[in-house]
Amino acid sequence: MNNKFRLRNWVNFKKQILSLTQGVKLAGDHGYQTKTLIPWRTLRWQNLVGFLSGLFIVVVLGLHNAPASAQRVSQAKIVEILGGNEAYIQNRPVKVNAVATLGQTVSTKQTRANLLFNNNAGVRLGENSALTVGSRCVRLRSGRSVVSGTQGCVGSITAVTRGTVYLMELDENEQAQVKVLQGEVELSERYNLWNPKPVLLRQGQGINISPEGVLGTVIELSKAEIEDIVTGALFKGFDIEIPGIDKLEEVLNEQFPQIEIPDVLRDNLPSIPNPF
Repeated sequence: MNNKFRLRNWVNFKKQILSLTQGVKLAGDHGYQTKTLIPWRTLRWQNLVGFLSGLFIVVVLGLHNAPASAQRVSQAKIVEILGGNEAYIQNRPVKVNAVATLGQTVSTKQTRANLLFNNNAGVRLGENSALTVGSRCVRLRSGRSVVSGTQGCVGSITAVTRGTVYLMELDENEQAQVKVLQGEVELSERYNLWNPKPVLLRQGQGINISPEGVLGTVIELSKAEIEDIVTGALFKGFDIEIPGIDKLEEVLNEQFPQIEIPDVLRDNLPSIPNPF
């Protein structure tokens, strides 16, 4: 039974209930006997059941037809490994096409890795970096990563994204940074009960995060910082693009026309379908 047929049946059922209810009320108003008709309370109950059933169908259909980007992360596939064979899942050496599932950590040593997720999002991991696959966010444990199209966590901070390409960094002293290259990121301090208001980062902005999870002041990224990122290790040398790369190129052209866009951000890169 398809979605349209289900909705049509529910609408017809509701119309029948409403018509029958009006008939009972009209008969009562004119003094006619209504013994053979359904009692008013029963009709009211059936009407409520019909409404709730229809609402349930609408919600289910809405979830069923939700875009892939709204799905939660449950798997991450390593689609590229650059600079050697030192890529790991749960500290076990792996090769290209290895899959990390919920709760598992992907890490690198003297290598870089390109990951694609089941919800059409992507992550690039730099050298000596680690990231855990989570259903609500991908959590950076150490090092550097560029994230596209999904929520990220670093320390006690959650980054809620809006079609975004952004950078997360976490050093050995637990000092973190978030830098937005394209789109917007809303940062929330999970344990800060005194200031629960999120901080909004727009493209071209960054912020420092203390080891205690306290957000610093929003700063504007310089042309040199942006250029260093997009020509650096998280972009250079990869053959498979991450989601949102075309939008990032548009932003760079608009806001930083002086930057010579590297080949890695141009349309000649091969794209691959979702591997899941």
